Amino acid sequence: MRCGAAAADGGKPGMEPSACLVVANAILAPPLFGDSRGSVLLFIPVVLIEALFVGAFVARQWRGALRLSAIANTLSLLVGLSFVSILPQVPPREGGGFFILVGACFLVTFLIECEYVRRAATGANPLVVLATTAGMNTASYAFLVALAVALTPSVNRYEAARRAACASNLKTFGMILFRYADDNAGQFPPYLYQLRYSGLEGLLTCPSIATVVPDVTSSRADFRTDYVYESPGKLADPRQAAAIPIAWDKPENHKVFGNVLFADGHVKGFAGKDWLAKARPAK
Repeated sequence: MRCGAAAADGGKPGMEPSACLVVANAILAPPLFGDSRGSVLLFIPVVLIEALFVGAFVARQWRGALRLSAIANTLSLLVGLSFVSILPQVPPREGGGFFILVGACFLVTFLIECEYVRRAATGANPLVVLATTAGMNTASYAFLVALAVALTPSVNRYEAARRAACASNLKTFGMILFRYADDNAGQFPPYLYQLRYSGLEGLLTCPSIATVVPDVTSSRADFRTDYVYESPGKLADPRQAAAIPIAWDKPENHKVFGNVLFADGHVKGFAGKDWLAKARPAK
């Protein structure tokens, strides 16, 4: 594994594209913070943790240790974010696949950083290099796990509040739809842009995600909203209204949860990756 080289006379070590701890940071951050920006929040403490171990165990001056750590983590941040961006879906923390992925990142990180430290500290005892690498990785991962454990209750409470606000939005949306239907012989609007007079655009923004500009020409038009609307037209049998979903969260709003508005006006939340399938009546 040739990751870079250091000059024998103590010159600057080569910069290798190490898949360091930030690879794992980039994987841990989206479930924890909601998007890849969480990786940036973890960048500084991880750099400092690595620099402490480089400085303490391989006798590098603090400025040099900090520089080496920053270089490795900057490069690996790019590698990590690129790696995450090509994944079809980051496994949720509840599943075993997530921990397998983090474990694999730990192993790859350990092997590459071991070579990185060895080349950066020319002449260092191999056991010292091994201990330094193990300490860097273990301390950083311990920090990430502790952070995840500490923040999970707050994140859960925050997401619960956003889900409740989201359900309230959909319920108000239902009231607007029924008002339209009352004025149009029971016919629901085929397109959301027909409700522009109601101030709907500002209402239908899920608290969990930023608003996007959608296609308003479809029968499932989103009209500047984070929800999907499927017009039921005119209900043939109003007695079945409680089983007919007419609007719901986009899949990215809450990941493994979604609120659904039904044609009778009630809103119900469904959990799981297949939450939308659960909301639809069996055919």
